[in-house]
Amino acid sequence: MGVRQADDANVNNQLMAARLGRVSPSGSGRPMSRQEVADGANAAIARLCRERGTRPQMAGLTANMIGAFERGERRWPSKEYRDGLTAFFGMTPAELGLYIDRPSRTAVTPRARRDQRDVAELGPRNPQRREILRRIAAIAATSGLLGRSTVGITRIGAADAARLTAVTELYGSVDREVGGGLLCRHVAELAESATSLLSRDAGEAQRSKFMVALAGIRQLAGWTAFDAGNHAESQRHFTIAESLASSAGDARLAARVRYCQARQLQHLHHNVDAAYLLRRAAEGLAASGTPALRALLAGSEAASLAALGDHTAALNNLESAREEFHRIDWDLEPAWIRFYDQGELLAQYGRVYRDLARQDQRYGDTAVEWVKTAIANFEPTNQRSMVLNRVGLCSAYFLAGHPDEAIRVGTNVVKFGQHLTSRRILDRIGNVRRDIRHSRGRSDVADFANALAQFAPRP
Repeated sequence: MGVRQADDANVNNQLMAARLGRVSPSGSGRPMSRQEVADGANAAIARLCRERGTRPQMAGLTANMIGAFERGERRWPSKEYRDGLTAFFGMTPAELGLYIDRPSRTAVTPRARRDQRDVAELGPRNPQRREILRRIAAIAATSGLLGRSTVGITRIGAADAARLTAVTELYGSVDREVGGGLLCRHVAELAESATSLLSRDAGEAQRSKFMVALAGIRQLAGWTAFDAGNHAESQRHFTIAESLASSAGDARLAARVRYCQARQLQHLHHNVDAAYLLRRAAEGLAASGTPALRALLAGSEAASLAALGDHTAALNNLESAREEFHRIDWDLEPAWIRFYDQGELLAQYGRVYRDLARQDQRYGDTAVEWVKTAIANFEPTNQRSMVLNRVGLCSAYFLAGHPDEAIRVGTNVVKFGQHLTSRRILDRIGNVRRDIRHSRGRSDVADFANALAQFAPRP
């Protein structure tokens, strides 16, 4: 069967929702990975073949194949694979979004497909996204940690922390893939409900574990509120998250919360405060720091230093981040930092060089190359970061004096901007206007600037 590129209509969110709704058997509390789904479905195929007295006819499912099914590149896998998936999930092919696929009559370029898919993934009107939220909300409701279900809990147990961590990971997976705008209300409700349990009895060890789990959901509540543009709510959740993590003695998680706070301060152009908070986070780690955490903090501080005009220090920080990144052993890193991939590191280079280009246009082409390389290195699930960096690429092209390319890239984002749930992305789109100055005087640039006016950042 030929493999086609997925567009926004073909992305199989039902299969992805089924995967996100299952907790990994590894004990990490995270949602199942694609490899774990592939292993489970292959085991189901082997069992079915034994029952039928036959042998498997196919080579076996892989993580890449599961990814292709989720992206909609293949909607109707072989019968053996369909049987394995339906047996593993206990769902019908239709419930898993599997059906016979027919080519569209409208030709769409690969670039347009990619742009449409990335933006559609963040759209509030996508009914399949609402189905994902419905499923996770159902899991949260049955966890005993939401609303009235907490009334009967008189003592915090080990299972409470594990359940809260699992649901947080489910919401976190959706946040990374589609943005926090759709999630903030759901996550905040769970965070506040679970926090009320701190008044219950618990042994010292169990209370400490539960506080760490609470810090995790509060951090996510703050991050999704930030993404939705609710800055006061975001600061409230971050403050509680940092306090919980510090009280529980989890310096790494406390550093993560401070990093998130700094990212919000950067977005609001408070770079002196952001740089201070990032340095405080690094100092607070001391011996518990890991290469990934040190790289994350150094790269973020570089962005603030560049915005403040200290370009030498910014470039030194980038070099430190790069060196730390290459020392990473992911088996020794906290699970929550897995989002920090090569694309995230390279994106910081793009941010720094865009600031350099605002002072000296000769850095413009270098900024373009760094942003393009970052986009190419993001994990496929990191949709929001890819969209944010396409906005950055638009700015970089303007700064480099390539308005035609800037308008081409920017138009794809602006076209769908009104459908995005990430206020952070909309603010970034509006900020592109500051980088147009090198290309003023052209009518098409003026028209594009007018289109950006609707995305002006909110006070």
